[in-house]
Amino acid sequence: MNNSKTGKILFINGSSRKDGNTAALAKTLLEGQEYATLMLTDYRINSYGQTLEGDQFD
Repeated sequence: MNNSKTGKILFINGSSRKDGNTAALAKTLLEGQEYATLMLTDYRINSYGQTLEGDQFD
């Protein structure tokens, strides 16, 4: 994969298993590329429209 642009790659993993198949696939696809990973399981995310204590997204 030729990433000639100056953009950055962000892999957003929504899987409940941090080292599962999704992460393995991303590792294979992004091999040789510089990327950051955002694990959605690291955050408490409530349903749209709810305002609950502890929600980490505004």
